[in-house]
Amino acid sequence: MLTNKSCLVIFFCLNVISRYVDEAKLTDIEEKTQFGDERFLTVLDVIDKAESLEQLLDSIPSLIPDMVATYHHFGAVGAFDYKDHSEFHAYNVPEKLFNYLDKHRKRDKNPAVTAVLAKGEVVWLSELLENPYIIETGHDKLTQATMDMTGDALCLPLYGPNSRSGYMFLAFGFGKAECDEFLKYRLQNVAQKFHVKYCLMLNGLQMQVNLTPREAEVLELITFGKTNAETGEILGISANTVSGYVKQIFLKLDVKDRVSAAMRAQTLKIQL
Repeated sequence: MLTNKSCLVIFFCLNVISRYVDEAKLTDIEEKTQFGDERFLTVLDVIDKAESLEQLLDSIPSLIPDMVATYHHFGAVGAFDYKDHSEFHAYNVPEKLFNYLDKHRKRDKNPAVTAVLAKGEVVWLSELLENPYIIETGHDKLTQATMDMTGDALCLPLYGPNSRSGYMFLAFGFGKAECDEFLKYRLQNVAQKFHVKYCLMLNGLQMQVNLTPREAEVLELITFGKTNAETGEILGISANTVSGYVKQIFLKLDVKDRVSAAMRAQTLKIQL
């Protein structure tokens, strides 16, 4: 038989346990919705210490536990890795959404990317439902379908060196109203630092283009818009000989036309 004293002890213990559970839940929510100074600096340090693209890409999950995230990188026109679609990296993305994004990597096929880069600032996915471009192109249903799968998310435009742009999508399982007011600004800062580091690492991996002195002369004249005949006249060689040099330049730069060769020369900062 329980005495009054025993009942009071049990009641006290249950109250303590209840408060502990509530505090634990609050801590978990705060961990996801807030991005304090210590955590902010820790993530920046992880990015700084990454020594490879693999290590850098592995740093994204450290932003928010169990979040759904994508990172898209768009190479600049004329860059050695330029493609008309983005590099795409996904984290915990639902299969249906992953398949869509993997199939539609071009910027104009992803309305959120187009709208966010045009706006030039961080926006919530829910805010895109009222974006004129999204509505005009009929992608509001796609945006809503994405929200149904991931919940609301931050859409971040990214800008890097040598005209390399990017985009990051971060969904945490909670919405705008639940977030710390500084969350999106800190995540934008982190994502921007990540993107710049990614771009610089890519630049470090660029091929070393070894042109002969004569090929360098021909390429320089190509950048000035000279034809093969004009180049031959300037260099004192035949147009057919120039054509042979041009073919070798195209092979070394991995391009198919003169405009791309000129742009790549600028991007790679080839000494002419």
